[in-house]
Amino acid sequence: MAPAASTFRPVKAHKAARRAAKAWRDLTANAPNPRTLLACSSGADSSAMAIALAASHSIRRHTVLAHIVHDLRPRDLALADRDAAKSLADALDLPFAEAEVTIDPAANAESTARRLRYDALATLAAEHDCRYVATAHHADDQLETILMRLIRGAGPRGLAAIRTSRPLDDHTTLIRPMLALSHDDCQRLCRAAGWSWREDHTNADTSRLRAALRTHVLPELRAIAPGAPTKAAEAAKLCESAADLIAQLAERHQPTRQPDGSLHWPRAQIASLDAIVLAELLRQSTSALTHGANLDRLTQRELIRAADRIADQSTDPRQIHLASTILDITARDVTLRPARPYPLAP
Repeated sequence: MAPAASTFRPVKAHKAARRAAKAWRDLTANAPNPRTLLACSSGADSSAMAIALAASHSIRRHTVLAHIVHDLRPRDLALADRDAAKSLADALDLPFAEAEVTIDPAANAESTARRLRYDALATLAAEHDCRYVATAHHADDQLETILMRLIRGAGPRGLAAIRTSRPLDDHTTLIRPMLALSHDDCQRLCRAAGWSWREDHTNADTSRLRAALRTHVLPELRAIAPGAPTKAAEAAKLCESAADLIAQLAERHQPTRQPDGSLHWPRAQIASLDAIVLAELLRQSTSALTHGANLDRLTQRELIRAADRIADQSTDPRQIHLASTILDITARDVTLRPARPYPLAP
């Protein structure tokens, strides 16, 4: 049974609550409209975020709690999660919003659910005049993501992992005010407030890489280095800064769009770039050419290999496939073109 607002134990002075509140203020600083939609699954992490931010009256008046119902779980469990989130909103005296999404069984369930969930949150944000959507990704999530990307050979952009903020759509920014906190911090905050969260048992499905790392690797890693999650979050911030700097350097060498829609550079213009900057330029250009289609399949290894081919001394014509594009390299020119027709980017 959810506690009434008056029976919530005070947590405003709790260290984790203070850190979450400060992160929210930093992420929404100087915004004319800091109104924020709090994405709440009713688990420990998102419940802790809502409890922490609602503990401050100056923040609570700018927040709406939202829950997305999807069909990846049995209907009765999905609705019980929704009801728990609604009870939390009522207990914290927050407005409540909900939406429902249906996952195509033929699609990649996890990635499709994530995309549809974010689309639904953006829609709810617009309906409730929210400039921001906050999710409760935390330091343990960050560490898991870094390990997953490290295994896949990611570069600085990939190792930046979960960013503190990013555009969700043209009108909404996604923010993550809990990244400096651990999952244990979130559970302690819920207990301090007297709130019982719900568990999603699909998180224990170790056939998925993230769940396998969470179950088998992270406990051992935390035993060896208890501060590993928060240190990983700090490292990710450094990688984010490095990736942003590399992106800025790459943006100085934008291609010329040809009448057929392909992108062109004189080879001499880009061959002397550092390989990691040239790789980022190719990634940016591939994304622009295909509107991001299959970009998640484009690895740092492939990009660096393509950058090395551009920079070498060979004058033989070569062709390299990058995600949904084809890179043509000649003695004088480099051209990137779609492997199949795409609408021209605006």
